[in-house]
Parts: sequence; structure tokens; C-alpha cells
Amino acid sequence: MAKTFDANRTWDEAVRIFKANRELILILAGLFFLLPALIAAAFAPEVLAGPTITDANNSGPVIQEWIANNIVNVILLQVLQLLGLVSLIALFARRRPTVSEAIKDGLGALLPLIGANLLMGIALALILTIALTILAYLGTAAVILGLIFLLPILYYLFARVSPLTPLFVFEERRNPITAIRDSWRLTKGVGWRIAGFFALLTIAAIVIGAVFSLVGKLISALMGSGDLALFVSLGISALVSAVLQSLLACILTAIYRQLIAREAPSALDPTVPN
Repeated sequence: MAKTFDANRTWDEAVRIFKANRELILILAGLFFLLPALIAAAFAPEVLAGPTITDANNSGPVIQEWIANNIVNVILLQVLQLLGLVSLIALFARRRPTVSEAIKDGLGALLPLIGANLLMGIALALILTIALTILAYLGTAAVILGLIFLLPILYYLFARVSPLTPLFVFEERRNPITAIRDSWRLTKGVGWRIAGFFALLTIAAIVIGAVFSLVGKLISALMGSGDLALFVSLGISALVSAVLQSLLACILTAIYRQLIAREAPSALDPTVPN
């Protein structure tokens, strides 16, 4: 039977998962997404705000200085958010979950997931380096065209590994290479459909983020240009990010369930009673 991917079914399933677990999702999202971001906004706002570039011709040294000063905090924040993501997905893997059980399961999947991300990141960096080097040799026009074609390819690659995190959690995988291989197998034949789905979600997220960013800037403008105004602006962005990351966990779980059902149609959904 040919594989298909139903985006509407995935979205409906993600919403259902969110509604069935909303109280616990709020706790985990607050603990791993919102709270660390608010702490960063209060004590190290440059971590969230990014480098301040006033001269495009002198951006390199500015970015390097920002990385040197903030790399540890950035990595810590990313690890906490990744733990939040796997803990949320672990929440959906149990029929009557608790926060502590979800965090424990998330911790078990965290290191293998980091290993898989490092492997994929290194491979992607090598591919991009080679591709951009060749394009740069061909000229500016080739670089621009290459970047235009590169974006959908990146979405396709992300789509092919979209079941990766649920594989580590639901099936307790601990081998990054095997998990990547099985994720690639599960998405065979539907990679472009999933990529299109994520592209639509990205557009929606950009619009939502832009609206709330504007609200944050308006509030900050009314408050002035002090530290409190910056904290409020970054706090609103952190809140939106926490909601979107929580929804992403639901979406990744829904994609995994739809794909795995082709191989195990009798798989049960622990998020709701039978």
C-alpha cells in the first residue's frame, strides 16, 4: 500500500493531544521553555536579543564577540529546551502520566537525541559548506539561486527526520544512527508532503510571532527604553515561543503516530482512554 500523509489529520491529532494534556503541558512548558527564557531576559538579555549589528560591513567581529560572551548560556538554554521537548513527548507516551515521570523519560532520551542532532548537524554543515563553496565560485547569481533552492531541501531533510524524537521516547531508542535510519524509513514516500506541512506551519508561526513582537515593542515603547521595557519585550517573545514549542511537541507526536500506524495499526494512543 502506498504511503500517504494527511496534514489535516495530523493537525487535528496534535490539537487533541494538546487538549488532553493541557494542564501538564503548561507545567512542563513553563519549567523548560518559559522560565529559563525569563531568567535569561532578566540577567542575560543579550542571549535572547542576539548580537547588535549597526554596521553590516563590520558584522563578523560583532558576531564573534557575541558568541564568545554567550556561547555557554546559549548551549544551556538549548539543552533545557530540548529536554522540555522530549519531556513533553514523553508525557504523551504514557496513559496516566505525571510530570516527574515525563522528565525522567525525557532525561533518558536526551543524550541519544543530542548525539543524533550532532551527527546530523555535522553532516549538514559539510554539505552546506561544499555546496556554498561551489556556488561562490560560480558567482553571486549562483549563490542567490542556490539559497532559493536550498530552503525547500532543508525542509525536506527536516521532514525526513521528524519522527526522530518520538522514536527515542516512545520506543526507547538509544542508538542515534539506528533512530535516524528508522526515521528516514518511516517517512519514505511522504517527505515532501510533510515538508509542505511544516512550511505552512512556519508561515503561520512567523505571522503569529510578528504580531506578538509588534505588541511587545508597542508596550516597550510606552514603558520607555530601560531594562524593564526590554524584559517585557523579551518575555512576550518567550511566552509565544513556549506555546509554539509545546505545539511542536504535539505535532511531532501526531506525525509519528500517523506514520507508525501503517506498520502497527493496532498501536494504542495513551493520551486518551480507549
